[in-house]
Amino acid sequence: LETVLAADPPLRVRRNVEAYLGRVRALEGRSGSVRIQTEIGVFHDSNVNAGPDTDVIFIQPRVFGFLVADRLRLGEQSAPKEDYGVFGAGRLAMEFDPGRPGGWLGEIGALVHANALREEHDFRLAYAQLHAAMRRQQGANSWRMPAVRYTHIQRGGKDLMRGASLAASCSRILSSENAQRVALHAEGQWREYPGRTGRDGFYAYTGVAFDQFVGPQRHAIGIGITGYRDFAEARIYEKTGWRTGIHGTLRLPHRIAMYGRAHYSIESFREKEPLAPDDRQDTQTQAVVGARKRIGKRWTLDAHRQTTRNHSTFRLYQHRRTVTTVGLTCVF
Repeated sequence: LETVLAADPPLRVRRNVEAYLGRVRALEGRSGSVRIQTEIGVFHDSNVNAGPDTDVIFIQPRVFGFLVADRLRLGEQSAPKEDYGVFGAGRLAMEFDPGRPGGWLGEIGALVHANALREEHDFRLAYAQLHAAMRRQQGANSWRMPAVRYTHIQRGGKDLMRGASLAASCSRILSSENAQRVALHAEGQWREYPGRTGRDGFYAYTGVAFDQFVGPQRHAIGIGITGYRDFAEARIYEKTGWRTGIHGTLRLPHRIAMYGRAHYSIESFREKEPLAPDDRQDTQTQAVVGARKRIGKRWTLDAHRQTTRNHSTFRLYQHRRTVTTVGLTCVF
C-alpha cells in the first residue's frame, strides 16, 4: 500500500488506499479479542437432593442380641425433593496473540453460574471457574495445552469443593472437506472437599472422541469414550470408572437446531461403606434432548430436558432425576 502511494496515484485511488491503510495500522495495536456471554433462565428439578428411589435400603446385616437388622427405612428428610428455580450465568473469554501470526494464541477466561430454588435452599448451587490456556491451529491439527483451571463450588451457601487442574487436548480433521474429526483429551485435578473427611484427593481422566459432519448445514453426530480414576484419601471414595457417549445436532431452517446426547457409565469403588451390603458399583444412564433458536446476532433461546438414572449395589445411591430448563443467552 505504501508503494502504491509513493507512485502518486489519482486522488480517488489515494483516498481509498489511505483509508484502508488506516484500518490496517489501527489493527496493529490490537493483539486480542474479548467475548462475553450471559444467560438467564428457569428450571424444574424432580430430585434436587438426588434422593433414593426406594423406601427400603438393604444393608450389611447387623446383630443386636436376638435381632438381625438387614434393612433400613428411608426417612422423609432423605426422600427425593422436587422444586423449581431460576438461574443466571456469565462467561468471559479473552484471547491474545503473544507472538507471530499463525503461532500460539493465549486465552484467559472466567465462568460463573448460580441458581436459586423456591423451597429447597440447602441445595442451591454456585459455581465459579478461572482458566488460562495456550491454543494453536495449524492446518488440520489443533492443540490446547496447557490448560490451567481453578474451580470453586458451593451448595447451600457452604463450600462443597475446590479444585485446581492441568489439562491438554488435541484434534485433527481427517478429511479435506472437514467432514470428520478425532480428538484426544486428558486432565488431572486436585480436589478438596471442606468438611468431608477423607474425600480430598487427585482425579484424572483421559478420553477420545470422533465427530462426523454431514451436508452443507454441518449436521453432526459423534461418539466418545473416557476412562477416569479418583484417588481419594479414604478408600470408600476411591473409584475407577469409564464412560461412553453419543451426541448429535440437526440444523433446521430459520436458525433452529435440535440436539441430543446420551452417556452410559460404570464406576467401581475400592472399598464398600460399613453399611453397604456388597462391594459398591454404580451404573448411570443419562440423556438430554433439546432445541435452540438463534434470534438476531446476539440472542439464543434454548430449551432442554435431562433425564438421569443411577443404579447402585447400595440402594442409598440409587436415584432418578429429571431437569427441564429454559434459558436465554446473549453474546457480546
